Amino acid sequence: MKFLFPLPVFVLMVSVGMSLRLPELVAQWKRLTWSVWLRLLLATFIVPPVFVLLLHRLMPLRPAEAIGLFMVAVVPGAPLVSRKMARLGFDMHLAASYQVWGACLTPVMIPLVVFLTGKFYSATSGSLRSC
Repeated sequence: MKFLFPLPVFVLMVSVGMSLRLPELVAQWKRLTWSVWLRLLLATFIVPPVFVLLLHRLMPLRPAEAIGLFMVAVVPGAPLVSRKMARLGFDMHLAASYQVWGACLTPVMIPLVVFLTGKFYSATSGSLRSC
């Protein structure tokens, strides 16, 4: 029962990925400039957790709520973005390459963002409670 939801998403992601060729994905990556890569990195992995941390400072959230929102924000979502983009008439290859790029960076960026946030909080306040 616990695989009822993740399994269809995984199968759909694999089927989308199998319909595209690796050279087409890499060609999309080569087309983008460094500033576009930086903006993608910021928009995907940095801005959402920073937004949650600012929200935590402005609103009276309990530590469990703040940590839960932070963990949701730090993980890039939209595993079905390429299917939606194709239905809307956008470039499927670009959407799929973004999805693959995000999946490849997730194991690197999540620990890094969580570690840096922990360092920031231990240096400034000692815990989430005092925010």
